[in-house]
Amino acid sequence: MAGWPITQATHPSGVVFTLYRGAMHPFIHALNTREAWAVLLNGTPGFRCVSAHPSAEDAVKSLPCEKADVAVVDLNLPGLSGVELVRRLKQRRPKLLICIYTVHEDTEKVFESLKAGASGYILKKTPPAQVLELLTELVAGGAPMSPAIARK
Repeated sequence: MAGWPITQATHPSGVVFTLYRGAMHPFIHALNTREAWAVLLNGTPGFRCVSAHPSAEDAVKSLPCEKADVAVVDLNLPGLSGVELVRRLKQRRPKLLICIYTVHEDTEKVFESLKAGASGYILKKTPPAQVLELLTELVAGGAPMSPAIARK
């Protein structure tokens, strides 16, 4: 991350993770996903994790009150699906940027997520430093995709 320009104007003031354990980069697998990402984000200049939720239902209740710019959502959630969470969050907070973070590489899941309102799609096998770069791209107005997804 050395040399990476960090400014408040181009980075999220808060990133909300609503994740469920699954296949992920080995660095993250060592801890509960939400906890590991909170530590990584809070330890990275320009990022701050304002909340992490164990379920979609919890995120729907809490997110309207949170000061997040970005929500990172897994598709495989217990209870309410990740795609339905994206729909509900977009209804409540239309300007909230939502990025999918999942193991699913199939085209149908990608398009279903984007139709629901997601602006990006990152695979869990993506190294953490690259995930941070892709989230920065999202906040700057881009539509980040893991390379394996973008090539489909």
